[in-house]
Amino acid sequence: MSQVSYDKTGALASLELDRPEKLNAINGEMLAALGAAVDDAEQDEEIRVLILGGKGRAFSAGFDLAMGMEKDGESRQDRLRREIRRDFDAIMRFWKFPKPVIAAVHGYCLGSAMEIAAVCDISIAAEDCRFGAPEVRFGSGIVCMILRWIIGQKNAREMLLAGSDRIDAERAG
Repeated sequence: MSQVSYDKTGALASLELDRPEKLNAINGEMLAALGAAVDDAEQDEEIRVLILGGKGRAFSAGFDLAMGMEKDGESRQDRLRREIRRDFDAIMRFWKFPKPVIAAVHGYCLGSAMEIAAVCDISIAAEDCRFGAPEVRFGSGIVCMILRWIIGQKNAREMLLAGSDRIDAERAG
């Protein structure tokens, strides 16, 4: 679990994204480590709460846009479908987690990382936090799948149509 730090203290499990040199952009290795840590926390009967955070200067810049796009013999459309499904499943893993999940976000919380924070039971944002969906400016991302259900349709439209990445913690609250 080199890209994820996982620690248990009594009834509390702490899970930190640990790829600070890439603003904790979530790649395939991190997805696998996240899945294993979340499975462990879910199966551990002592764990009552999961706290999700990020090391370094950001919670996360979202999914690494280069992740998984290098498979040979697969059409671009098939690759995109596979990646969207994998990314969506990772987000929904936190939504469906049977114990309370608290997202502790700071710095950048962008794209799909913003959706992960949004589906957590509680999200606590530092004053320096910036939320946004910059990837929609480049025709990428799955952020629109859940966001409108969490922050409301009008707020989601504003963020997604503008591709904004400058929503501060006070406004997001």
